[in-house]
Amino acid sequence: MLDPHWINTERYPLALYNLFTGLGFEVFAGPMPRVSGVQPEYWAPLLAYHPSRAVLLNQRPSTLFADIADIQPLCPVPILGLAYNGIIWSKPGKGFYSEYPARSLREGRRIAGALAVGHVALSYDDIRESLLLDPKCNAKRLRQIAARTGILSFLRPPIDALPIFGQHVSANRGDNYDVEQFLSEAAATRASGAELSQGDVTQAKPDEALDEPERYVRELRKAKLLDTSGNGRISATQQGWAYLRSRVLPFPLSQLLYHAISAAREEVKRVAQAAFADALRLGTGLRSIDSQSALLSIDEIDSFAAVALIAPATVTNSVPVTASEEQVKNAICSAIGDSPRKDWGGEQNDIFTSRVTLNGQRVAAAFLLKGPAVRGRLTIAKCGKNGDQIQRLFQSAADLFVIQFNGAIDERVVAEARDKVLLLRARGSSAACLIMDGIDTARFLAAYA
Repeated sequence: MLDPHWINTERYPLALYNLFTGLGFEVFAGPMPRVSGVQPEYWAPLLAYHPSRAVLLNQRPSTLFADIADIQPLCPVPILGLAYNGIIWSKPGKGFYSEYPARSLREGRRIAGALAVGHVALSYDDIRESLLLDPKCNAKRLRQIAARTGILSFLRPPIDALPIFGQHVSANRGDNYDVEQFLSEAAATRASGAELSQGDVTQAKPDEALDEPERYVRELRKAKLLDTSGNGRISATQQGWAYLRSRVLPFPLSQLLYHAISAAREEVKRVAQAAFADALRLGTGLRSIDSQSALLSIDEIDSFAAVALIAPATVTNSVPVTASEEQVKNAICSAIGDSPRKDWGGEQNDIFTSRVTLNGQRVAAAFLLKGPAVRGRLTIAKCGKNGDQIQRLFQSAADLFVIQFNGAIDERVVAEARDKVLLLRARGSSAACLIMDGIDTARFLAAYA
């Protein structure tokens, strides 16, 4: 019998054993070959082994990072590190102890991001169903759970995700993205042990896409996932971002693909070395490295950590969201522990608060909320009577700007928000923006309303 509210953490490895066995891995626990020769005394990680790669699993990202360093030199295949949330309840509640699962998830994701290892958010239903399924008789259903949680995409990212993901990362760094970068990232992804699979939109096979990359990019453009300008630069459309978020990114963006993990390690190392040398030479203290992207996903906001437990596929039938603007405002204020204020004409924002937590720190946040009174796709012209609500939002004294709508958001709104964030950053601000569309709003209400 399983408790209807929570599952003992000692059973989580059994659920993961069933999931990875259903995916065709051999799963091992207990003593493993290590460079140090020292075996853990109380808690050993799981190792899911495949002839092409292995996955090391542990609920503690810091321990996982150390284990990879200790085991990888003796392992004949690349090891992918995947952490998971350590405690799960059936439904987020209120109070110190009932909020612990969300706080634990938030902390785990932050540490995993800092150490550049993967992190998957498992829900109560994911664990419960995986425990009750036989990996031999119910392999198909276990694969469906792995796909829903993002584990399958972590292991076998579809080729369609690679250029969209790569362009997104390049754009946030201010770099251009072209066909040569796509080919380079594909090679690095394969070398890391992540197996590219057939495109789930274009249906292109990986070898076909890599043999004729220009033709493949044209197919992505026809599918409205990418856009290309006259100078050969590639950019993702709003539809492309929605594809990436709903199908491939149930956990933090920077942890999706192993090639991004490797790149993050090298970049952090390079920047940290330069900062350390400058600090020694100038006799100043070290400043923290700002790794935030211009556009954040709702899964990256610490205060909304429980949203990661709600898979996008489970709320698609709830979009467009019918909840009123006031109901959404009340739910947001309740989640961050603030009180909603009354609206008045000419205001810069709908919510202004200092109670949102991002990367472990409280930040000033300003919200623009648009409810069901707005019909169709949210465009710039629909943002206020004069279309100037976005302009006024970014005049708020905030570091995090949130644009929320109950349905689809036009990509020109996203582009406008990104441009304003980059302008603020050029002036020395640490600004970032969260685009919270109908899917994210439905996930948020499912977790907190």
